[in-house]
Formats: sequence, C-alpha cells, structure tokens
Amino acid sequence: ILSKCSITRFQNGTCIVSNEQYRISKMFNGIVNYPIGRYNVDVLLDNNIVLEYDGGAHDIDIKHKHLTYDEFIEREKYRAQYIIDKGYKLIHFINKKDRHISNDEYFEAFNICCNQLKNNTEVFYDYN
Repeated sequence: ILSKCSITRFQNGTCIVSNEQYRISKMFNGIVNYPIGRYNVDVLLDNNIVLEYDGGAHDIDIKHKHLTYDEFIEREKYRAQYIIDKGYKLIHFINKKDRHISNDEYFEAFNICCNQLKNNTEVFYDYN
C-alpha cells in the first residue's frame, strides 16, 4: 500500500507529496504542490484545473483524532470553495484503498472529469 505517510517526496521545500501525486503530476505535465493563497494543491494543470489525489492517508487527521469527521468535511468544503473562488476548477481522484491505477485508467478518468467540468466547478472520480 502506498500512502502519503509511508513513501514521500518533498517538493518546493514545503509539503509532503506521495509518489502517486508525483506520478500524476508527471503524467499530466502538471505542477506539484502549487500554492494557491494559503493552500498548496496536489497538482496544477493547464486551464486552471487542479487535480487532487485523495488516497488512503487523505483523512489521517480523523484517524489520529486531530479532527472529527464533521470538522474534516467542513475544512475540505471551505478549501475547495476557496480554490474555486480563485478561478480554478477541481478534479478529485479518490483512491482510499490505494490500489494501483494504470496510466490508461487515469487518462480515461481525466477525460470523463474534464467533460463534467464543462458544467461544474468540482468533480469527483472514485476508484473504489
């Protein structure tokens, strides 16, 4: 299992990046850990699209009891709205079980999400 906690890379001297986030950034020619205001987003792509990879360690603050589930969800909503208000659109790749995703699966999901972004500012693609 690959998680943000167990296998990390440091980029921009600021944040932990999972190998999967790094892989996605290279695959889609994005910028990893791009700062938007007070937040760093996982990957910034062309056309102001932010790709967030939500793997098994995404909700680690809940698991370690630093936040309740409701507090975590509220923070996620606030963060997403902040990024959207800055002019970006969001794609979330959700992979809670940290299963291996092939390049073809990523590209297929990305195309589906981009089509949905024509009418939305935030879309979710769940690999589980």
